[in-house]
Amino acid sequence: MVNGVDIRLQTDVTAILQRNSKGIILQTRPFDPEAKDRRGENTGPSTTTETFDELVMCVLADDALKFLGRTTSYKENFVLGGAKFYDDITITYSDHEYFQKHYETHFSPEPCAEPKSQAQKDQIVFPKENEE
Repeated sequence: MVNGVDIRLQTDVTAILQRNSKGIILQTRPFDPEAKDRRGENTGPSTTTETFDELVMCVLADDALKFLGRTTSYKENFVLGGAKFYDDITITYSDHEYFQKHYETHFSPEPCAEPKSQAQKDQIVFPKENEE
């Protein structure tokens, strides 16, 4: 803990049990980041209940709604529920020469770190195999 901030790595929040003026009660468990399931697998004891002053969520709106569950306020439900996501491809600009001049458009191994898991290896293989 540094300056009163407790950053948790390899910890899965399984539920937000309660939120009020006294703080937030979370249900957590350790997980294995090497597991193929990106949501993690339980690697230790069952869930633990922990109390915190505040929670900062860095997730998409629909995931935030799932996490907040029954503790979601009307305003949170309205705002977070209004976000819509679409699984599509949108082409907003298609000038090939412009992109080659201003952006890295082909796979380059230089900035690529050594993969530490199979999932990371799979992510690197795709651009290598799909070069033009």
